[in-house]
Amino acid sequence: MIDAFRDWINTILSIGIIFTVFRLITPNTKLKNYIYSLIGIVTIVVLFSPIISTLKKGNIDDYIKQISSEISANNIDNTQYVSISNYENVGENNIKLELKNKLQEDIKEKIQNKISKDLKVNVSVDISQEYNIKSVVISIDQDTAFDIANYISLEYGIERNIIQVIKGG
Repeated sequence: MIDAFRDWINTILSIGIIFTVFRLITPNTKLKNYIYSLIGIVTIVVLFSPIISTLKKGNIDDYIKQISSEISANNIDNTQYVSISNYENVGENNIKLELKNKLQEDIKEKIQNKISKDLKVNVSVDISQEYNIKSVVISIDQDTAFDIANYISLEYGIERNIIQVIKGG
């Protein structure tokens, strides 16, 4: 099967080279149009020669079975291949994760700049499918009189009721 395919490709390449030489040596006359037509017809016949030879043999079913068995024999485990939609999902999840991480770092940095650099802050942000902030949980290691929840609400334009501050934790 592979040998037949290799021979077919070699024939196509040979015909292409021969026809290129003919096109170069053909003078610019009315005869040139007929030669180009003949070249086109021969090219079409060469391209379809494997199909024509299979139809002449009359064993098209055997040929299709042979091709399908070779494809299935050479088929690698399909679990290695992932559809494009899975790649899109992975990309979307990476974007959400990156947004979440940057937002958490930014909130932590703003709180430390506003209150104290020594303040230990841990921030957890939950983001919805539509990239909306669902909840913000801020834990700090010491009590402070500063209203962190209102500050973050005003800084980021998010609702106050989805921000939870855990003090002394």
